[in-house]
Amino acid sequence: IRAFCLSRGLGDVYKRQSYNLDAIVNSLQAKLGSNYISPEYRGSLGFSVTQPLMRNAGREVTESGIRIADREEAIARETVRQVLSQRINEGLQTYLFVQRAQDRVRWRQRALDLTRQLEAEISRQFQAGLKSQNELTESRAALALRQAQLAQAQQELEEQINALQVFLSAHQPQDQRPMATRWLPADTLKMPTAEFADSLRMTDAQTAYERRPETRVNRLRIEREEVKRAVAKNQTEPELNFRLRYGKESLMDRPMALQ
Repeated sequence: IRAFCLSRGLGDVYKRQSYNLDAIVNSLQAKLGSNYISPEYRGSLGFSVTQPLMRNAGREVTESGIRIADREEAIARETVRQVLSQRINEGLQTYLFVQRAQDRVRWRQRALDLTRQLEAEISRQFQAGLKSQNELTESRAALALRQAQLAQAQQELEEQINALQVFLSAHQPQDQRPMATRWLPADTLKMPTAEFADSLRMTDAQTAYERRPETRVNRLRIEREEVKRAVAKNQTEPELNFRLRYGKESLMDRPMALQ
């Protein structure tokens, strides 16, 4: 019967507790007339402590798994933060594109209205003999051009609105999506006020660059590789261990607990 328990203590110290119980049967004792009783029982109880001195020595090696796991967790968090920032930027960009398309339609509608009024005025003056046929033709060509520009702006607005619907639908649970609903910008995004645009309140470029998720991810990856490099360098050292053993052994003619 053999039992042992291996555990790691502080740092890189390994501890082992063991218990052995052996039954020895000597078939020659009966033939030789020996007074010794067979079978014999031998039991031992002890423990050993192993301390690496070169390879696998030091907290830098024993805690490398924890340090790498910490870096991996931080990388995962920064990756989530980076993806979230990208989604927010995409949402703001799509929102602004819809607003820009709405403004383009509004201004081209106003230009079309002015061109239509100008064409009507030139037509009346042509009938009164105050304008030539060429001027009337140019005003009508300008009117047709404004109509085409307005139709193009309306088509671009429809495309941007559809892009906004796709973005919002992709980031909303399926059971919470209303049927036959179109989202449109309700508020106009404007430039920040002077209070927030003050250069004294803004972060410098170097600090802003260091806070970017991709910059942090690259820094964490470098730290992770440095930990792996230190462990790999330690494995090139020769193996030298300090081992301490202590135990008690007993030989008896019946199984019994060690005293």
